[in-house]
Amino acid sequence: MLNVSIVLYNPNWQQIIDLTQSLLRYPKVRHIYWIDNSPISNCPQSVDTRIKYHYNQQNIGYGAAHNIAIRESIYDNIPYHLVINPD
Repeated sequence: MLNVSIVLYNPNWQQIIDLTQSLLRYPKVRHIYWIDNSPISNCPQSVDTRIKYHYNQQNIGYGAAHNIAIRESIYDNIPYHLVINPD
């Protein structure tokens, strides 16, 4: 099993959805975390139930945002966590 996190800041949502759909083709992916540091949340409807969206009220930074998802992976006993930079 594998979880993935993508930290977002004013993203190009089509690129994020394309990336996410590619990752979801891999059967070992359990959850993909979209951690959004944008000033305003404009997240589209989820394309899959394995996507977990987390909106931060402020930009907490790249590393701290990934740590949110990594803690979830640890909590769920997922042995591997992939950190992706979408740009």
